[in-house]
Amino acid sequence: MKSILDEVPGFHYLDVLVLAGHEYDNRLQIIVVEGITSKEPIDPDEVVGGQPPEIREALSKVLRGSHGITIEPISRRFSVTFDDYAAWQVVNESWSSYRSYEQGDEGAVRTLTRSTYLDYFMDYEDGKVANEIAGPLQHFRIWTSDAVIDVISRDEPRVELWKPKE
Repeated sequence: MKSILDEVPGFHYLDVLVLAGHEYDNRLQIIVVEGITSKEPIDPDEVVGGQPPEIREALSKVLRGSHGITIEPISRRFSVTFDDYAAWQVVNESWSSYRSYEQGDEGAVRTLTRSTYLDYFMDYEDGKVANEIAGPLQHFRIWTSDAVIDVISRDEPRVELWKPKE
């Protein structure tokens, strides 16, 4: 699924996940923040302290001259809103990996046509009933630098620049 997030270079971070709505509203809003390359280079000695000497030396060579990714006051925030969803989960990005079984498109918000999460959900009676009542369900994935958010929904999300209410 192509979205405005694909036009943002660099990294994205999960800022906040909001379940919004009233008694009969089933909306999920995910706020993603833009990561910006730091102007100051990383100090390898600060990062590798406490490591054994051979690891410190190897990491220092790799990190020397590199720049970190930070969230700055000028970082833009984007809203990914599902007006209706059947299920969702958040997994720490460090504990996620690509699975060759899964198929779908590329981009910041991906539509997976085959996935273990969708299979898992559809194996339960709730998933089968939701699919029959709501219509064909789809699996969407927002893969950020710190979290992987999986959402099963009938409809594509709205993705737009987000401004906090003043």
